[in-house]
Amino acid sequence: MVDARTLWQFDPRTARALRDFIFHPSAGLHRDRLEQLQPGAGGWITLTPQGDAALSRALMRTLDLSDQVDLNLDDPLHRSALLPAEGLAAWARTAEAMAMAPRLRRVILQSELQLLQPLLSEAQWSLALDDQTITLARGVVDAAVLADQTMDALVDLFDNLGWRLIESAWTQLPRSVALRAGLKLPVREGPSPVDLAGTEAASALVHNAYAHAMEAWSPDWDRAWTLRMAA
Repeated sequence: MVDARTLWQFDPRTARALRDFIFHPSAGLHRDRLEQLQPGAGGWITLTPQGDAALSRALMRTLDLSDQVDLNLDDPLHRSALLPAEGLAAWARTAEAMAMAPRLRRVILQSELQLLQPLLSEAQWSLALDDQTITLARGVVDAAVLADQTMDALVDLFDNLGWRLIESAWTQLPRSVALRAGLKLPVREGPSPVDLAGTEAASALVHNAYAHAMEAWSPDWDRAWTLRMAA
């Protein structure tokens, strides 16, 4: 359990991120979610600026959230809920590259590479082509369905699959964490173009993708949560 009484244990930057997550959930609110909340769109909160204290209070009241959060900072999945937008984007892109690894390995035409290459960093391409990644990807996305995807459909998947994988993984979090974290994700409407298969396989891949993404995006991210300040 994490609440205001535990914030002193962390360095100022980390404590600020934790404080915002607990008390100011609108600070990380994705613009898609913000648009959903506008009265004109059938939402339930009067629109106020993103990060506004009044909006945060309204969110917490509507979602029935208290100031106590069931965070276990020793668990990487719990720490992932605290990620800012840039970190989440890096994680999503890494997860989708890994999930699509069997299909990416079959890309041989220059025209296909030109479409897909800008979507991934060099490290993400290397990870997607690694034998261990291919093994992890089995059972996450139906291989037959993925093999039938056109190049245009694959490009669309890069704006979809990673976020769905994260959303699926976060269903394992306690309610007080999952609801706050979900506010940070873009809205993905309608059915997924591919069905996420076995939950265990998807969970293993997403956890692995998190470790790789954090190493590339911010190697100090995870350490910051485990290095508590001395009393």
